[in-house]
Amino acid sequence: LIKDDKNDFIFQSLLEILRTIKKDPQAIFILFQNYGMKLIELIRSMQKSTAKRNSLFTTLVYLMLKAPQEMVKVDQAFIGAIFALTSDIDDDDIKENLLWLQSAIIEVNTSDEQHANSIDLCTEFKSAQTYLECLKSTNEIIVLQAIKGLKTLAAIPQFKAIILIDIGDELFMHLAQ
Repeated sequence: LIKDDKNDFIFQSLLEILRTIKKDPQAIFILFQNYGMKLIELIRSMQKSTAKRNSLFTTLVYLMLKAPQEMVKVDQAFIGAIFALTSDIDDDDIKENLLWLQSAIIEVNTSDEQHANSIDLCTEFKSAQTYLECLKSTNEIIVLQAIKGLKTLAAIPQFKAIILIDIGDELFMHLAQ
């Protein structure tokens, strides 16, 4: 697909294959653990075909949301790369799903190490600031998901200071509107 981005048959076949594993969390884990970075590379290569890129990205996020317990076990570089792609995507549905994914990964009852990795990712990719930016959206669902994400982060001691001090003034201004 990277070499032939015009071949719709290959692209549609890829989406169909990905969708067949939606009920198998272990298969989702194996997909992202073994091929996650290749999928990110494919998404990045699809600059000219925004619709295809968004379809693939939506499918990947959908799969991740089907298996949040497995996603915390996946290589954190892949999760970080997914979070980093949010700034490149202008689709509200994808943003909503990514916000939901961030919250789901943090909320999953996991080992202390996996929980710490999730917190590190949210810190590195400035999740609190991302949620704050999403409060400016005109899409009510995005705003509600951002509020849920901020609530999830606020329950974590490392984020209380960020939410109350670093972004507090702007946050409370948006919530008051």
